[in-house]
Amino acid sequence: HPIAMNWYNNEFFDIWDGFSNGWIQAKSLLQDVAGESDVRIRFVFFSDFSVVYDGVGVDDILIYEPVALDVSPSAINVLPPVGCYGEETISVTILNSGTGNINFAQNPLTVHLQVDGANQQTVTANVNTGTLSSYESMTVLLTVDLSNYGIYHFTASTNLTGDMLALNDTLH
Repeated sequence: HPIAMNWYNNEFFDIWDGFSNGWIQAKSLLQDVAGESDVRIRFVFFSDFSVVYDGVGVDDILIYEPVALDVSPSAINVLPPVGCYGEETISVTILNSGTGNINFAQNPLTVHLQVDGANQQTVTANVNTGTLSSYESMTVLLTVDLSNYGIYHFTASTNLTGDMLALNDTLH
């Protein structure tokens, strides 16, 4: 069985339920099928007829050999999720997608959050202590000014010293 990360928000039923409020990055390690000539990746969507919303989207599928050092932003959330009136906390979930544990004292991490819309800004957070185990995630909190009325768009990116795969370092 592949190792799956961030595929469900309801692990009892192995489903996504409710709203994600944006793109969620999910990953699966397909080490058991390496070298196979006929591998199929399938996505199943089911909905009831009582709620009419956009549904699901799948984008930017990337297949690559795992590397030792690799982090990527996997989710962006406004805390609390309703009402933006000034200084607000944004959480960015960071996933260690690499095969090795990360010691941030040796491999510092910078998380950038670009805010576009009514009050454009860029904020950063530095992580230079602690460790993050392989295929585990952590939350980095950033404070942004959302006091101007309007629509905001967030882009999170990571910069890890020694990161060996830059293709997955940005989340819109």
